[in-house]
Amino acid sequence: MCSENIWRRIDYGNFFPLELEYWKSYIEENFGPIKILHIAPAITPAMESLKNLSLKDKSAAAILNELTFINDFPVSHLWHFAHHKMDAVVTIALKWDDVAVVTQRLGRQKRTAKRYASESLLHMLNQLELLPRNLHEIIPFESEEFSTCTLIDLIIDKPNWHPVSKLYEIQQARKRPPPRFETMQEENGSNWRRKKIVTVTCENCTMTGSGPSLKRAKFMAAHKLVQWIKDKITIILEKTDSRVQREEDVSDTITSSIHLESQTALQTEGI
Repeated sequence: MCSENIWRRIDYGNFFPLELEYWKSYIEENFGPIKILHIAPAITPAMESLKNLSLKDKSAAAILNELTFINDFPVSHLWHFAHHKMDAVVTIALKWDDVAVVTQRLGRQKRTAKRYASESLLHMLNQLELLPRNLHEIIPFESEEFSTCTLIDLIIDKPNWHPVSKLYEIQQARKRPPPRFETMQEENGSNWRRKKIVTVTCENCTMTGSGPSLKRAKFMAAHKLVQWIKDKITIILEKTDSRVQREEDVSDTITSSIHLESQTALQTEGI
């Protein structure tokens, strides 16, 4: 049973929190003994974390459904659907050899929870470097350096400016694509106490912000990215200053050397 590729789907069973001992026992009951169980973290940056994978325009769920071998071992799939309070809960587990990976996500609808869970598990497999070769990361497009550092530094230092506005102006100054904001899965908690999660991406850099409202979460994500850009600019400017200083030192050395040679030549001629 355990040597075959098994598809097991349980529709609307009981809800069980993502606890190590319970799900280890549950997976072993269905697919045989395991020695290692990887549990996906509570928050995963979903599709933004997968943008450099060769997904061929397929959804994460479709990719998982086609995943039949990992490290040359057949993969067993477990999809567990349940309800908890007002939310749909989807738990996905993959098991091969004596290793398993499990994740659990919730959403207002089953389809949403399934998408979140699929993206989370695919992200986990990517982090563990367990994806097959045809899904390996593609080489990301390298964005231009911040060549207009002085101008960008002025934008960042503008007082009382919203970080979202700063991001748009920075990208305009660089003549690069505008930032992309995406609302992610909400953090667990009661409906009125859940934190909103927003990611912002400028080319290859993504930051995540959270807060009691989408507006606050967007603010925090933009603030983090602006701070990252500022740190990057500071490093670039420091390197530039250091290079200029070295060039000036070399120039001074050469000038001194030429002056010394000239003095020596004059003294020789005088002799």
